[in-house]
Amino acid sequence: MLTCEQVHRMMHQYLDGDLPEAEQVLLRRHLQTCTTCEAHLRQLEKTIALVRSIPQPRVSEDFTERLMQQLPQPKRKRNWQSRFKQHPILAAAAIFFLLMAGSTFGTWYERDPQFQVTTDNMANLELLEVDKENHIIRIPAGTKLNGNILVQNGTVEVEGEVAGDVVVIDGKMVLASTASITGNAEQIDQIFEWVWYHMKNTWKKVF
Repeated sequence: MLTCEQVHRMMHQYLDGDLPEAEQVLLRRHLQTCTTCEAHLRQLEKTIALVRSIPQPRVSEDFTERLMQQLPQPKRKRNWQSRFKQHPILAAAAIFFLLMAGSTFGTWYERDPQFQVTTDNMANLELLEVDKENHIIRIPAGTKLNGNILVQNGTVEVEGEVAGDVVVIDGKMVLASTASITGNAEQIDQIFEWVWYHMKNTWKKVF
């Protein structure tokens, strides 16, 4: 029987396509009974998909030279310097990704813990049914909202139509049979999903 530590080491080979078929069978059997390892694998897959989706930035011809001048000279393992010079675009993308991820992690811990609802179309607020005592936002059947809805620390019950995104942070989304959402419907209750959501929105705004 594989331990979780062994499975974590096998995941990297599996995602690289280097894991033998016999070990893939053992890995899948473990994932069927271990939700922790299955969640870890899903997070690795999301991270790889996110990195692959990042467009290559355009940099000036002297970017590598200026970047290397600002970095401290390593005392050991000078092979990293040569790798930066060989792949300047990937180096720039990696630095940008780390800075963006670090900033987004900070917003997770600084987010407002209060129950609230926000929208990019203020007219939507008049159409919502708000139960502040029980922290419930209801979009009644037969109602159409134009724009995005963001609910924090509460429950959103969608019975009508939303022409936009519906995002719930640290809460729950309930969709009735009459519900219709033309955009994305996302429920964020983990830090990784928070980072993924904010980075997607950042890329949409930039590109």
